Amino acid sequence: MAEMALAVMLLAGAGLLLKSFARLTAVDPGFDPEGTLSFEVALPAAGYAEDARIADFYGRLLERMRALPGVRSAGAVNALPLSGGDFLITFDVEGRPAARPGEETAMQVRVATPDYFRAMGIPLLRGRGFMAHDRTGAPPVVLLSETAVQRWFPGEDPIGKRIKVGWTRYEVSTGGEVIGIVGDVKLMGLDQGSEPEIYLAHAQAPVGSVAVVVRSARDPLSLAAAVRREVAALDPSLPVAKVRTIAQLVSGSVSQPRFTMLLLALFAGAALVLAAVGIFGVMANGVARRTREIGIRMALGADRGAVLRGILAEALGLSLFGVVLGLTGALALTRLMAGLLFGVAPADPPTFAAVAATLVAVALLASWLPARVATRVDPVVALRTE
Repeated sequence: MAEMALAVMLLAGAGLLLKSFARLTAVDPGFDPEGTLSFEVALPAAGYAEDARIADFYGRLLERMRALPGVRSAGAVNALPLSGGDFLITFDVEGRPAARPGEETAMQVRVATPDYFRAMGIPLLRGRGFMAHDRTGAPPVVLLSETAVQRWFPGEDPIGKRIKVGWTRYEVSTGGEVIGIVGDVKLMGLDQGSEPEIYLAHAQAPVGSVAVVVRSARDPLSLAAAVRREVAALDPSLPVAKVRTIAQLVSGSVSQPRFTMLLLALFAGAALVLAAVGIFGVMANGVARRTREIGIRMALGADRGAVLRGILAEALGLSLFGVVLGLTGALALTRLMAGLLFGVAPADPPTFAAVAATLVAVALLASWLPARVATRVDPVVALRTE
């Protein structure tokens, strides 16, 4: 019953990964990935050294994006959610004691245009978002994520407070005023917790490399040629990189768990087939060796149903023994898989029960044909069998 035990172990692992993957893909990323296209543009320092040129270029580019047929909104950010961009920034809250060296507080920083939040479907929870007048020369403003408020302003209303940030492109002595609170997004992965974020207005802290997000009423990929054309119209030397839908971005963020799940499921399926073939072979051989015994029993009046049930009971006993061995091994195997799981325990009772039931059902099914053949044996022929 080694095949049965191996099948139980692999099926338990595959079942846990499947359940984990289902829960992972059900996680709310904090934005709406449907109907959105993104692409990346990096302005060279040689031609775009001044902040004014950077802000002007992206202002004109986003106007062109919004003018495309079917486009509902377009915005830009220095790093998309789930893209792995790690941009920590130190900060101080005006009115609080400055942090001592080595004890600085930090948040993830994102630099966004006004329509970025609408394009991504990130909700504005309180206050207001960035506006067109939030540009260089205007009072600097910032937005905070919900987690940032919970962590750094517990029991306080952060709107109206001033934050000074330690970023060379945003060195303003008075800092920025918190004007609104936006929803959390998953930055590093769907399996990661939400990190505190601070958003700076792109027009006040221009960055040359951004991801542009376009929300469309049409198939977003149908805009790919148009966005390349519009970028080239502004600057033919600029490459357009990573043209993809936001849905593809989300799917790509779980590609490794998906691959691991499919690979283990493939091995588990092969092991299940081998187990079924092995049980069939064992039972067929056993029936062939017991043909005379079965014939005698039937000649003496044994009921065919009783013979069938007896053979299936024997198969059930063998399969249960293999299942018990397999579950013992699965308990050890799945503990080693704990780092691959999300939202499910390594020893998940429903998964183990489903695997055991599946293996027992397969074993009985594989035993049914030899058992049925045995009940159709002609007693006279069976008694002549050596």
